[in-house]
Amino acid sequence: MGLKSEKNFINSNAVDVILMSPRYRKTEEVDYLKKSDYGKTPKYISKLKDLVENEYRSIREMQVKNKEEQNSRK
Repeated sequence: MGLKSEKNFINSNAVDVILMSPRYRKTEEVDYLKKSDYGKTPKYISKLKDLVENEYRSIREMQVKNKEEQNSRK
């Protein structure tokens, strides 16, 4: 014959969890000032700056070329 219990396991588990003390984690705070790449510009930002500068240069060249064409037509 099987064993029967009158214990409500759901409620007893909930009470145990509620009364349990929280686990404390050991957290080491990272000192970002002491990292080797602190204060250096990331490579991806340098690449983006170069791309943007190239676009601006191309636009300026196109504007100058258009102005020259307009002046030559007059």
